[in-house]
Amino acid sequence: MISLTFVMLVNVIPLWFIFISYFYNFYTALNLSFKAWKVWLVAGIFCLSDFAWIYLFGSFELEKISFILIILLIVSPIIWKKSEESFFKVVSICLLLTGLHLSFTILSDVVSTQVVAMTGIGMEGYTKSSLLFVSIITYLVQLIMCLLLNLFLRSNRGRRTVKHLFQTPGVSWLTFISAILMTVILIGYFFNYYNFLLGKTGLAFFLLAVYVFFGLVFGLSLGILSYIRLYQDKLKAAEALLIQQQSYNRVLEDIQQDVRHFQHDYKNILSSFYLQLKEGRVEEAQVLLEEKFLSFDQNVSYNIKQMSFLNNIKPMEIKSLLLTKMLQMEQKNIKFQVEVMDSISEFHIETEDLVRCLGILLDNAMEEETLTEEKTVHFVAYQDDSTVTIMIKNHLQEEKKIAEITQEGYSTKGDNRGIGLSSYQKILTKYPNVLNKTVVSDNQFQQVLKMQIS
Repeated sequence: MISLTFVMLVNVIPLWFIFISYFYNFYTALNLSFKAWKVWLVAGIFCLSDFAWIYLFGSFELEKISFILIILLIVSPIIWKKSEESFFKVVSICLLLTGLHLSFTILSDVVSTQVVAMTGIGMEGYTKSSLLFVSIITYLVQLIMCLLLNLFLRSNRGRRTVKHLFQTPGVSWLTFISAILMTVILIGYFFNYYNFLLGKTGLAFFLLAVYVFFGLVFGLSLGILSYIRLYQDKLKAAEALLIQQQSYNRVLEDIQQDVRHFQHDYKNILSSFYLQLKEGRVEEAQVLLEEKFLSFDQNVSYNIKQMSFLNNIKPMEIKSLLLTKMLQMEQKNIKFQVEVMDSISEFHIETEDLVRCLGILLDNAMEEETLTEEKTVHFVAYQDDSTVTIMIKNHLQEEKKIAEITQEGYSTKGDNRGIGLSSYQKILTKYPNVLNKTVVSDNQFQQVLKMQIS
């Protein structure tokens, strides 16, 4: 007779590694930074607690159920407190990942059962060596599946999938409800789990079939909603492109209008210029030249140069944002100087988050410049081998402390009106590859974003 102690010894080390991969997947899905030793320690405590449950109560049936309950009642609140994400999103991710990992358990059992059937191991009763062999096969399959899941979550496609599942309106609720239903089914299945392994299918087999059915329904529903969302995103992209083209057309129309005015006046200007030179009024001719010819050349060259710099930014959303802010500042008589020295196709941060960050910085700069005499905002972006750098600089009406500016609720318009820079800081905490720096000196405020190229 194989003792319970031997079963625990056979399972403790590989199960520890599975718990480690489990928590790695949690942190990866939520974009949380973590220290490896803490994950290993928590996984070890979790693993020992799991076996303590079996040893104290002698119940393999309740072991998987206790695992699910600990995830919901202990792990979810802890991760939620650290992640600053909504509790709804954290619980949804915990439920879905728990379901996936328990599904890996089912898959590994199916594989190990097939291996036993093909090799004949355990046909005459399990020995310690045969049980060890089956355990190795079972946990090896689980580890491979966990590692594949982690690689997927780390990829750009995986990040987009997590964002789509847990943040898209409609889809997030479908994910949450499906995760709850599938978790309830899993609780029922694992309550009869070991009876199923011993060949007593009955209710466990039925629940497994229902679980697979709900999984297929969830996948189909998700596919339909994703298609609808994709169509909506295409419409938004088309609208953004239209706005961008309208902005371009407006700038080109301004240039064309300047040229027309100059064409209309240039004969009279040349006549006046010629007469002044002929009469020896050189200083007056010089003033006329600067006022008419040089100012025209500067205005047209400036607009053309701005369009050329904007063309170096390839993501349409960022380009549209800059064009929109350029027009807004023009209406407020603020000069928006854009310098993009290199062609930049990727900023190594989610486009939506970068748009929010730049929108906050440019709005703050525009608000502050309305109070100053200079009325100029600078936007500079360039790329080298390892980083993409963005700098936004504006003037300050008065010297301010950095700690004061980044507090939630700070605003030059009054108390509790501003949440911009504090939100900006929170967004950047999700990206360990992004460094931000704030410099206040000589009545100038400068924000620097450095995005490491992975």
